[in-house]
Order: sequence, then structure tokens, then C-alpha cells
Amino acid sequence: MSAARKTASIERPMRNGFDAIENGSYPEAIKIARSLIKQRHSSGFEILGLALQRQGKITHAIGALEDGTRKAGGVWILWKLLADCYSDAKRYSDAENAYQRANACSGADRDLINLNRGIALRRRGDLRASKDAFRTVAGEKSRLLALTNLIEIAIEERAMDSALDFALQLEPSIKNAARFYSGEWLSRILSTCASGLMHSSVHKTKAKKFAMAAVDSDPSNSDALRIIRELENRPAIHAMGFRFLVEGVWPQTIGRGKIPPGFFRNCSVVAANQKTAQRYMTKLFPKPIQSTLRVCETAQYPPTSIDFEGVYALSGYSLYPRRRRGRGAAS
Repeated sequence: MSAARKTASIERPMRNGFDAIENGSYPEAIKIARSLIKQRHSSGFEILGLALQRQGKITHAIGALEDGTRKAGGVWILWKLLADCYSDAKRYSDAENAYQRANACSGADRDLINLNRGIALRRRGDLRASKDAFRTVAGEKSRLLALTNLIEIAIEERAMDSALDFALQLEPSIKNAARFYSGEWLSRILSTCASGLMHSSVHKTKAKKFAMAAVDSDPSNSDALRIIRELENRPAIHAMGFRFLVEGVWPQTIGRGKIPPGFFRNCSVVAANQKTAQRYMTKLFPKPIQSTLRVCETAQYPPTSIDFEGVYALSGYSLYPRRRRGRGAAS
């Protein structure tokens, strides 16, 4: 077989293996990985390790990756993945050694390695070394998460001036964060930047904007909801809790549909009265949706240990097909 044909015979199953992991088809990924290992290609160990790690089978992932590093010791990604799994298993000394081996390999992505090394050191409780590792990260994608971790550590240490400084370093890259991350990861970056900015009176407006964007990216981000409540600063005096089931219309069609779907969403709010509670809730929906909202069900409950009025929980969107056009009205 020619070198070109041999390369082609590896590349397709390799792509299929990584696609299977992204799609959550782990048995398929493992089957492809074992085939690649039989062909003596290091990507087989990478795919196998990732598939096992994603399933939470950390001990098995470690075994596979240790085998991979014995047979392909010059491949940095295998050492990096092995270090990540050691970190997951709280084997922090082994993780540090494996990250150092990864960094020593030719062609290593040192930004990615040192980002994960910083995370492992933070888990270990060695915050000084963790911060040093994060500060070495220069590439835009990895630096977004490195600065996010540095802000979080500064807040843990109650070093609010440092948290603000790191947030101001992170802010210029926020507009590009969606190029690299989505969902929970993007939401964490946005809300952490907001948490670093919120204690400066000069940056409160910007902090609220980032927190609102964090909720859009991941409605389950309770830190972002807390930041919004604290920035709005409405003490919960004689307030009640309200749980709403809300119906609305999605602002655009999806797939081949000709009519925008409807949706349901749950929301928990603390406010002095229902009208005020609905106002807090409505602000967390995108503007094109707000005029379509209708409250279907309401339940009241006495809140406990509540400091501020505002939204405390917001579900994702449960979409359903609509058969005719029409817009709901705010209840």
C-alpha cells in the first residue's frame, strides 16, 4: 500500500472516531480506537482514552493512556490526556509529571497543556503554582479560560483588586469568546468576567450586560442570576416567591418548519408582588420574544434565606410545533 493510501485509510476512521466521541457514541468510538491501535496508530489511544474519560471510566482511561505513552512516548496529546485523567483521579503528583512530559514533547500545544496543568494545581490547592501556570497561557482560546480561573481564584482569596484587573484583561476578548466556546463554557466565562467587574462602580453596567449574556448562553448559571440580583440591589422585604410556567413564540423558524415553534419555560422569582415578579422575569428573555410571553400557571411560596428580589431559577426552552401563526400576549 502506498504512503498516501495508508494515510487516507487512517484519516477517515480517525475522523469518525472523534466524531463519535462528540456525538456521545462511545461504544462506536472505542471500536474504531481498537482498530486504529491494531494498525499501530497513536490516535487510537487518544480516541480510546477520551471515550473512556467522557464516560467517567477514569481508571480504564488511565490504563489505556499509560499503554499509549509506553508505545508512543513522543506524542504530547497522550501525555496531556493522561495527566488530565490523573487529575480527575486526584493523583496530582502523577498529573504534574505527565504535564511536564507533555510540555517536553516536540510540537506540544503548551498553552493547552499549561491551562490544564493550572486547573490540576488549583484542584490540588496549590494556588500559587496554579496562578503561575495560568499566567503562561498566551493563545486566545486557552487564555480565555486561564483568565477566568485567575478571576475565580482572586475572588476566592478576596483579592478584589486582582479580580478586577484580570477581568479588565479578559474583557477585550469577550466578543470573540463565542468563536471558541458555547453553552456552559461561554456562560462561565461571561459570568466570571462580570463577577470581577461588578465590585467597581465604573464597570457595573458592563458587568450586568455580561451576566445577562451568561444567562442567555446557559439559563442554569446560578452565579449569573445572583450577579444580576446583586447589581439591581432590591432588598427582599415582605417579598414572596413565585413559580411561573411561561408560554411564548420562538422568534424564527427551525429546520424546514414554516411557522416559528412555541415554547414553555419555568421560572422562579422573588418579588413584592406578581406584577413585579413578571417584570423581573421578562427582562431575562430576548427582546423579540418578550411580547409573545403568556403566564400559563402561577404558584406562590414563602422564600427563605433570601437577600434580594429577582430571578432565582430559569429553565431552558421546551419547544413544540405550532400549526398556525399568531403571537401570544404577556399575561
